Amino acid sequence: MSAIASTPINGEAKNAPTSGRLFFLDLSGGRILSANPDGSDLKTIINEGRRLPDGIALDVAAGHIYWSNMGEPERNDGSIMRSDLDGKNMITLVPPGGTFTPKQLQLEKRSGKLYWSDREGMRVMRANLDGSEIETLVDTSLGDSRPGLDPRKWCVGIAVDPDGGKFYWTQKGGHDAGLGRIFRANIQVPQGQSADNRRDLELLYDNLPEPIDLDLDPVHRTLYWTDRGDPPRGNTVNRAPMDPQAEDGKEPEILVNHLMEGIGLALDFKGDRMFITDFGGSVYSANLDGSNRTKLLIAEGNLTGIAYAEVASMVFDTLAVRKEGAALFVKMAAPPMNLLGPELVRDLGSLLQQAEAEQSIRVLVFKSADRDYFISHVDLTRIKELKEATAELDEESLGLVLRRLSTSRLVTIAQIEGRVRGVGSEFALACDMRFAARESAIFGQFEPSLGVIPGAGAVQHLTRLMGRARALEVMLSAGDYNADLAEHYGWINRALPAAELGEFVRSLALRIASFPDAGHVAIKDRVNAIALAPAGDFRRDAEVFGAGLRDPEAQDLIQTAMKRGLQTRDAEMDLARMLGGLTVTQT
Repeated sequence: MSAIASTPINGEAKNAPTSGRLFFLDLSGGRILSANPDGSDLKTIINEGRRLPDGIALDVAAGHIYWSNMGEPERNDGSIMRSDLDGKNMITLVPPGGTFTPKQLQLEKRSGKLYWSDREGMRVMRANLDGSEIETLVDTSLGDSRPGLDPRKWCVGIAVDPDGGKFYWTQKGGHDAGLGRIFRANIQVPQGQSADNRRDLELLYDNLPEPIDLDLDPVHRTLYWTDRGDPPRGNTVNRAPMDPQAEDGKEPEILVNHLMEGIGLALDFKGDRMFITDFGGSVYSANLDGSNRTKLLIAEGNLTGIAYAEVASMVFDTLAVRKEGAALFVKMAAPPMNLLGPELVRDLGSLLQQAEAEQSIRVLVFKSADRDYFISHVDLTRIKELKEATAELDEESLGLVLRRLSTSRLVTIAQIEGRVRGVGSEFALACDMRFAARESAIFGQFEPSLGVIPGAGAVQHLTRLMGRARALEVMLSAGDYNADLAEHYGWINRALPAAELGEFVRSLALRIASFPDAGHVAIKDRVNAIALAPAGDFRRDAEVFGAGLRDPEAQDLIQTAMKRGLQTRDAEMDLARMLGGLTVTQT
């Protein structure tokens, strides 16, 4: 089905990565679902209830999904809807009654039109992208009242060839009656003619089992369609010339068979593949010649329309990404001071999952959009929500989430220009390398000033990097350490002048990214075997941190610190001094 591809919606960086994405419909559940082209990362985007969605089209440039709802076939209550690609901002374009039983839907961006077939309405229709100017292009009723009862007049599939000036549609016929047909006509109704008497209709193929959805390969002048009739010619994907007369009446070729009532079809020419849905609830992929058939998903409902497009693959609330070569540069922005809250945790988890799945990415570089704060620390007012976000990532603790930065096949680098304390420091420590601006970077593990231990990896990382004595100094003092001292202690790889830091990190990242991924994986695996603490040690630290946080004295200290400005920009510019005074006050 139709998809208009373009630059990513996320305008933060024109080099934001894109990847293929499937969108498909569950008629029985009233759902729009989305998944990666291999069937992974399955999500329900919209759940409308029983409105019988059937046709779907995408406009990636505008960030929109369009779909048709059949409604109840015996009632005139079909509709066409639109939402953002994430399912938000859903609106009705063609209200119930504006079309009878809309089926397959196609978007023709050049003219700004939506085309669809209306089954019981026995017609082919179109409208502007905002739902205005609804018109009937073909009326197959021959005077029958609606809803039409003759399946030979039911229009189902639709495809548009703007360059050729034609549109194509299927009329399915009865269930496996062998009366299915495929027609085409001019996009413009001939002057002096109307939808019910136009004389430019061409019958291309007839006596088909039960043709449903259509798609076109205009370059090779080839028509593809699904057929939900019975075998051997039904439950198939077929192709045939768009111009059969020029091909001396060449018979349709069966590409894929043994579907469970094949319905939806989407072609990906760049990937030389097609995607198919069937009413039995499965999603398939196959090469355009029908080879390499793969079942991607099963038992997902009664599936109808499907669309494929290259979309912005990494769009987040708190992260902006830019891809250069095989490196992904990530800028963290969680105002007002980059506290680690549930939104940032979810985004970081999603980023890592997506980046690991994208084989063209080998290096991740993290920096902050806030010049004063890399990641301040955990948001102490949202501990419960943070636990929930961590659980959503299938981890028991935040430390284990961050540990993924160390165990990932990706090389992870932290570029630090501001303050990084508490879990912010633990995030940086989980990265494979850390580089900091000499003039402005500040490091600290202030948790002991509140009576708790660092709970997300600092105990494990700092002890291995610095040795016992310096790790104890850093944590028990709860002080601030500048970049030069952090470099001397082993907290970071290097301290560099701020003016040189960005280009140094970029050049290093691109150099590493130019080398084979297999080498990265093997080296990290062996180094981790020596230097990375077992997951069980991270769990134990999280347990001790949690127990300490529940202690009444710790709660009192946190509340007093909050009153003195903890988690505010100005107070945390000199956090060590403020917490030192806090400790004296409490003793």
